[in-house]
Amino acid sequence: MGTRTYAYLGIGSNIGDRFDNLQRAVASINERLGEVVECSRVYDTEPMGFESSNRFLNAVIKIIPKVSPGVMLKEIKDIETQAGRKQRKPGEGYSDRCIDIDILLFGSRIHSSKTLTIPHEKLAERIFVLKPLVDIAPNLIVPGHAMTTIELLGMRHDFDTIKPIDKTL
Repeated sequence: MGTRTYAYLGIGSNIGDRFDNLQRAVASINERLGEVVECSRVYDTEPMGFESSNRFLNAVIKIIPKVSPGVMLKEIKDIETQAGRKQRKPGEGYSDRCIDIDILLFGSRIHSSKTLTIPHEKLAERIFVLKPLVDIAPNLIVPGHAMTTIELLGMRHDFDTIKPIDKTL
C-alpha cells in the first residue's frame, strides 16, 4: 500500500470579516478539494508585497486531496471568485482581498508551469506561510529545498510581523 499524499494550502484574508472568510474557505475546500485533516493556528500578519492598512489573518490547512493539482487550482480560483475576490490581471500587483488560497505543497511533487508552481515559489520567503506550516508539519522536508519547514522558518528574522490569535478554524 502506498503512502498517503497530503496537500498543504495557505489561506488568508484582509478585508470583510476575515475570520469568517477563512472559515468559509475551509468549508469550501473540504467540500470541493479534499478532506481537511488539520488546521494551523490563525495568525494576524502585516500585508506583504503591497501597502495596506488592513492586516491579514493567515493559516495553513492540510488536506487529503481528491483532485489533481491542476484541477485544484481551477477550483481554488472558483472558490475565491465566489467569495468576492477579483482575480489579478497579469502584471498587476497585490491588493486587499477577502480570500486568498495558495497551493503550498502537494505531496513530494515539484511542478512548474505558467499557471502553477509547486512547492509555492515564495514559500520560504513568507513568514505568514512558514509559521502556520510549522504548526502542523514541522519536520516536513520541502521538495527542492532539502530542508524541513522548521529549518526554513529558523532562517527568518521577521517574527515581529506575525501574532497568533485566540480563535481556531
